[in-house]
Amino acid sequence: MKTLALSAALLLLVQDGGLTPVQPPQGLREHPVRTPVPPNAVALSAGVAPPPGSVALEPNMPGHRRFRPPLFPDAGWDSPMAGATKDYAAYLGVYWRAPYLAPASAMAAYPGLEVPGWTAPGPYRADIARSQARPDEEALFERRMAFLAERVMASAPFRDPHGTSIEPELLVEGYGKEFGPRAQPVMRGAITFRLNVIQPNTGSNERIGSRVRSHQPAVWLKLWLNPSFANCELPHGQTARGVRCLQSRARLAWRGAKPAVRPLAAGLLGLDPALYATGAGAAADLRMIKVEYGGGTAMTSELGRGRLHPHDPLGRAIGACLALDWPALLDQAAAIG
Repeated sequence: MKTLALSAALLLLVQDGGLTPVQPPQGLREHPVRTPVPPNAVALSAGVAPPPGSVALEPNMPGHRRFRPPLFPDAGWDSPMAGATKDYAAYLGVYWRAPYLAPASAMAAYPGLEVPGWTAPGPYRADIARSQARPDEEALFERRMAFLAERVMASAPFRDPHGTSIEPELLVEGYGKEFGPRAQPVMRGAITFRLNVIQPNTGSNERIGSRVRSHQPAVWLKLWLNPSFANCELPHGQTARGVRCLQSRARLAWRGAKPAVRPLAAGLLGLDPALYATGAGAAADLRMIKVEYGGGTAMTSELGRGRLHPHDPLGRAIGACLALDWPALLDQAAAIG
């Protein structure tokens, strides 16, 4: 019975995800191309103009064997649609949710990606900005922030990084004049995960034990806790507890039965001020998280072609943004006393 239950669970995972491969990859390989080449595309040498009515065959067109290991059959051109555009980032979230991952050492796509990166060890302490929050409120908020930082650092995209070193920075902003009157205290904070790219043979690397700490800034993933501003451009996949914002490269997750966002205009959601209304909870309560990523590496353009390597620092940041269950993490952090 246990075997049947496990098989059923794996089958549901494959069917529900849509992008998850049916079987673990057997070594390095490419997947068959399922989309035909455009009929008017012709292969040309560099600098040669195509004939009238034709276009030059480009690497991001259908028909190319562009699905590099360890990407999945539905990556790239066959990625799902989000509105009227291709959601190339979708396969990164699927990859980091997969029940298996090939060894990082077998996936080097460019120099440095195979190098094991250093991660800042916990416990994670926060800088505390000047505010009117009480010391006990600051301490509680810091404990909840540290829990979130630990869970993200222990997640699949960040747990054993290669090609990047990762350092979290925690800031408790508290409340006060900037965030509203004392009668309506809402504590705020931010956790920034800095993913520095490892570039061999440069002076920006520092060896710590068997791993490398890079000082070359590349990508960041940021958690805004109880954000005062959380507009969501091109909302996609909204649920009762969260929504993905395609244009702003972010996800929003909130607590409570009612959505914390409301329509502002076509293709735009905005923060509902009622989320922080008086009586909604204690000052250190966590009511919303905005998860946003930014920055990039030399491989950033590969995302637009649907072939960004998941182990690239940007691939890891996007994977964490899309793969983690942020509503569940928010609930767990809010339950810490």
